[in-house]
Amino acid sequence: MDHLVSVIVPIYNVERFLERCFESIMHQTYKNFEIIAIDDGSTDESSAILDQWAQKDQRIKATHQNNIGVAATRNVGLKLATGEYVLFVDSDDTISPTGIERLLNKAVYNNLDIAYGAGYRISITGKVAVPTNKPDHLLDKVLTGPQYMEEAIRSKSYNNGVWNKLYKRTFLIENECWFKEGLVYEDILWSPQVFLKAQRVQFVDVDFANIFVRHGAITQDPYNLAIRHHDSLYIFDTLTEIYLNANITDDQRMVFLDYVTNRRVNLLKNYRAFYSKEQIRENMAEIKKYAKLWSTRVNAFSLLFQTK
Repeated sequence: MDHLVSVIVPIYNVERFLERCFESIMHQTYKNFEIIAIDDGSTDESSAILDQWAQKDQRIKATHQNNIGVAATRNVGLKLATGEYVLFVDSDDTISPTGIERLLNKAVYNNLDIAYGAGYRISITGKVAVPTNKPDHLLDKVLTGPQYMEEAIRSKSYNNGVWNKLYKRTFLIENECWFKEGLVYEDILWSPQVFLKAQRVQFVDVDFANIFVRHGAITQDPYNLAIRHHDSLYIFDTLTEIYLNANITDDQRMVFLDYVTNRRVNLLKNYRAFYSKEQIRENMAEIKKYAKLWSTRVNAFSLLFQTK
């Protein structure tokens, strides 16, 4: 098998973790890949580390740019990629040694638009590893993207991340699957839109990635919290509109809208300090338009805020 895989790695201030990431990619059992590594204006030693690795292995294509954010950087990587298939790897994470080979085998054999695996969420100390939910009942099934989303949401194994998925590059390019630039949670908006366009999707039983969870003070900064809140609202509003107009079954539409509704309820709960009671009432009225499966939770949430 000689299919080139493009591994897109956006880099920003990850000097402590970048070598670990590169090592995990270089130790793959499948060797025919290129690494599109883009330093997004790092202010630490990440840029120098990237150049050192690029000098050692010609498969690493190093690019340096002013800071434009991870979504825009992924778009740059996708435009630079020449592989038949594409992976997105975060520069503070790692992938398993057989990860690319196992996803690629299924993707080629079954002519998939998307092959996806599972993984672990690991504390930055490496002491706590939590496996991501696996849709084991879908193992041998090739589904359309909407079918996969419905099955995965119903089984509570749906994942918006791009870190565990191998994509056919022509599928992404022909369907203009570009990340919305400037968003904090770009994956949450991008992934559903990609799945809605996919015709052949399959789950592969491989723990593909190790996602290292970092908690920094920046996440608790009021300014950053406000941005995250604003972007989340935009994403949920956009997805609601997309699902209402998508060419999908009524059952799928119901499941997808209920999923977004639940996420929006959690957003209100987690960011309640940003809302007045009147704003909560307005949001609850909007939520109840689509709340079916979640109606009990929505009512309980209303009582929590004493908005009735």
